[in-house]
Amino acid sequence: MIMRRYLPETLICLLIVITICLVYYQINDFSYILYDDILAVDNPYMVNGITPEKITRAFGVHDHVPYMSPVPLIIAMAQWEFAGDDYGMHHLFSLFLHASTAIMLFLFLRSATGKKWESGLCAALFALHPINVEPVVWLTGVSGLLEAFFLIFTLLFYHHYIVKPSLKRYFLIFPTFILGLLCKPTIAVLPLLMICLDYWPFHRIGPTQPIDRNTVLRADWFRLILEKIPFIFIVILQFLFRELLINKRSSFSKNTPIHFHPGGIIDFVLYMKKIVYPAELTICYPQPPVASLGTAFGVLGILALITCLLLRATRFKKFPGYIITGWIWFLAACLPVLIMVSFSDRPVADRHLYIPLIGIFIIISFGMGNLIRSVPYGRPIFLSMITLFLTMLAIISYTQTTHWMDSITIFSHAVSLDPDNKRALSNLGDAFLENGEINKAAQYYQELVRVDPQSALAHTKLAKALALQKNAEKAAAHYKKALILSPEYEFAQHNYADLLMENGHIDEAIQHYRKALAINPNLFRTHNNLATAFLKKGNVSMAVFHLKQALKINPDYKTARVNLRIITQKTPPSPATP
Repeated sequence: MIMRRYLPETLICLLIVITICLVYYQINDFSYILYDDILAVDNPYMVNGITPEKITRAFGVHDHVPYMSPVPLIIAMAQWEFAGDDYGMHHLFSLFLHASTAIMLFLFLRSATGKKWESGLCAALFALHPINVEPVVWLTGVSGLLEAFFLIFTLLFYHHYIVKPSLKRYFLIFPTFILGLLCKPTIAVLPLLMICLDYWPFHRIGPTQPIDRNTVLRADWFRLILEKIPFIFIVILQFLFRELLINKRSSFSKNTPIHFHPGGIIDFVLYMKKIVYPAELTICYPQPPVASLGTAFGVLGILALITCLLLRATRFKKFPGYIITGWIWFLAACLPVLIMVSFSDRPVADRHLYIPLIGIFIIISFGMGNLIRSVPYGRPIFLSMITLFLTMLAIISYTQTTHWMDSITIFSHAVSLDPDNKRALSNLGDAFLENGEINKAAQYYQELVRVDPQSALAHTKLAKALALQKNAEKAAAHYKKALILSPEYEFAQHNYADLLMENGHIDEAIQHYRKALAINPNLFRTHNNLATAFLKKGNVSMAVFHLKQALKINPDYKTARVNLRIITQKTPPSPATP
């Protein structure tokens, strides 16, 4: 009897899981991507097992990300503990999170609205949309997957609370919210999302009444706001703690200048077309276009006008509440993205829309349900169209997934879409260099210099490839050009010092190593190489000092530990350099 009652829901969940597996099964054979994943796959902090010390260190702000994300870091440690360098297992964990979130989204909407087919369509769109491929197949995207997982989990507890309010049920909401906050801080918009849901589908406010099977207690605005204050308080505490850690333990500077980039807002709006037409998706998009302040505020004004018109329409009882909730969900969840692209000059990425798209999918799925009910004789046609549309999304997502096999395939795809994409050229050169294909790496670095001749990074990378090709003269010329363009670029100083030392110019190498450390004292590899240079000059005490400094910065740095042991044992072998 129970199985028969929940048979449609069970079938929907099975269809979602099976379809996700068919689209993404190939990731079991994928490797990591040389971009941010190197922080996880080539980091002794990750791969040497879980220890209490490392768990403690996870609750900090690290140089590669300006916020606390201890939950993804601890999970990454656990993955390395049990799966090692079997990247397929790492990818399958991401797939599990994506499928679990899709199922929980269906269950949440089903319990909140009583509409199983519309809820299933929304979950299917979330599961299969090509924009969501990036966070699933990119190992670094696990933080976004975990954030979404805990977000939907929190909403399930929130619905459990409002059906029958009690302190016990209320406090059950917080653990999953805090876990989500410890994955990514963008979940801080949850209180606003809760208020949207209070309007629809919970009907705690507004002119409409709750549906019979999900009757909840209506509440006034004072109570609704009061319920959300503890969540806001937790967000503020987390922000203050993060600022404290940045000031004490991270290389991120609180004095870093912040500039407003109007082009970021234009880039965000232009990106929105990919929601409807998901073509030319890639790992890294070109820099945002140059735009005037007036244009940016004009675009924001249009978005605000649309929102105000929709809010005004809430006075009408027959106006679909899912449109308001879906639109506000989308804008609220996009707010951190808008702030990021406006103040960092970074382009919008596919992974940034993982949670915001749920709002759009709510509008589409429940709007389609209303349309089908209003035209009963067209139901077979509409159902056929929906099936065809979902099939097309699955095929596009499958094709998009194939590009993520490894670093070379994904960045080659990015370059094929835009031959002048600077980030794609840079990372494709890095991928070939890591793969030992020095000539191809040099080719793409030369293209990078052509596209951006004023980039110190481009000249530094080309110089490194030329040095590996044993073309020391040209390598030195590009290092010098990089240092002219950016004297404070520590990696140009370090790499040029390496080249000088390889060619016997020890004194000059020491000068450039010291300049690199003056710019950034936390370069543990620079300390190690400087120690090697001092040892070649016969200055053992300075060599020991810098090796100890390297180990102080990174206690897991094996090269410095080996070199220190060689020196202290007074054995003849020459110290190693990374």
